[in-house]
Amino acid sequence: EENPGEGWFPSSNGTHLRGAIFGQGDLDVRKILREVKKSGYDGYISLEFEGMEACREACKIGMDNIRRIWAEV
Repeated sequence: EENPGEGWFPSSNGTHLRGAIFGQGDLDVRKILREVKKSGYDGYISLEFEGMEACREACKIGMDNIRRIWAEV
């Protein structure tokens, strides 16, 4: 796969990925958090961010999304 440019990084299978703010990417985070919560997990949740947006603002938005979705599922 051709490199799409700045902000994208190669995966181990040769495709390119771009980081996203939690809740704004391709993953069904509502389903993921629902399953984690259903398992009885009640510990810490950590967040990593490697997207193009300003890190502090993106992490704040991502954590707000985690808290909101966790409360809703």
